[in-house]
Amino acid sequence: AEFDRLKSQGYDKSDTHSITGCLLSADTGQVELRYTRLKTDGSFMPPKDRTSVYKLRKFPDGWRVTGFAGLPEGARMDCPKS
Repeated sequence: AEFDRLKSQGYDKSDTHSITGCLLSADTGQVELRYTRLKTDGSFMPPKDRTSVYKLRKFPDGWRVTGFAGLPEGARMDCPKS
């Protein structure tokens, strides 16, 4: 449903700028994704610079996304110090 909504606004693809991840435990982690959503005409969908954090969990068949949230401009996710 989300991709249908985006496509109705002219969305074509996302340009990924960076991916940063960290383990929170043996079975959980998180990933920070910085990206720009691009429209079919080559312009961007405001805001230009976006950041999302994806929560991950390890299951018997591999890692899966269990949640996500957007971050305000300039914010970074917190990773525990080892």
